Amino acid sequence: MFEARYLQVDHRVPYEVSGNIVDKQDIEHFMPLCGSCNRAKSWSCEHCDNWKTEKSPSLCM
Repeated sequence: MFEARYLQVDHRVPYEVSGNIVDKQDIEHFMPLCGSCNRAKSWSCEHCDNWKTEKSPSLCM
């Protein structure tokens, strides 16, 4: 368990895939991650075919 000060807010579906369709008032579109997990998720997303070409938010869910 991490203290809140160590967490970062991240989009559940990467902004690169979902664009600006996310309602910033709906917290279900975001999740808290530790810095290490956030970087690991970013790396995985950036190397995913969906990120590169398809851009389908449902695949990221």
